[in-house]
Amino acid sequence: MRKVALLITLLLVLLGCGQVMAQEKNWCIDPGSTVSSKIEKTIGMLDVMAGTPNNVRDNDINTYYWLRGHCPYVLDVGYYLDVTFPKIVGQINRVELVHRYYSAYTNFPGTATLRLFYEGSWHDIFIKDFTGNNPVTTNSQTGDWHNVEKVELYFRVKGSGSHPVFDHYAYELRAWGGPAYIDIGVRVYDGTQVVAIACEPDTSVTSSLRISRNGRTYGVVLVDPTDSNASKVRVQTKSGIKALRKYP
Repeated sequence: MRKVALLITLLLVLLGCGQVMAQEKNWCIDPGSTVSSKIEKTIGMLDVMAGTPNNVRDNDINTYYWLRGHCPYVLDVGYYLDVTFPKIVGQINRVELVHRYYSAYTNFPGTATLRLFYEGSWHDIFIKDFTGNNPVTTNSQTGDWHNVEKVELYFRVKGSGSHPVFDHYAYELRAWGGPAYIDIGVRVYDGTQVVAIACEPDTSVTSSLRISRNGRTYGVVLVDPTDSNASKVRVQTKSGIKALRKYP
């Protein structure tokens, strides 16, 4: 009876719901995303590397990938950090870089370039120069990029002078898009309040619990009952008892 009542409640709510609302997602921290790094050493000598490349996608601004370079006079060195998504993302609408550049000499500028890979090639999203001692900075660029496979940070330092030294800290690399899940108007009463339930887009349905609306089939997102986003509504599945996920 509880399952029947739940399905009737979902159906009644859907009949009167409004437009579909999407919740964007940072694809860099998706569990299926991977990161790789490469140092492009042209002129100069690298002194210290600290941290790990994966720190740029751990959603923690207290960790970082750190690169230091110095040489007797001329310095020209760069590095790449690439985050590859687990699948082609239909739309990316914002990229962000949280980082810091430090150099004791203004004649050794650092250049940060963010790129997205789509349509079979890399595309520069923004390029920004830095000199001297900078605080932790978040650079962001919005746009409308489709069928994106990965995002890349390329940082290069070039200059000449007496004993050049630089430090670049890359804290977080982010690529926002989606939808990761959407709001199609599903509402349930959990005993104390009416809550919105997250659904999967009709283009990427994996859930065993599904709802049809206007000729399209959406998946109702199911999570473990201990998940922080779990609602109080439970359903029995082949893999055990699951909870309907709250939106957002």
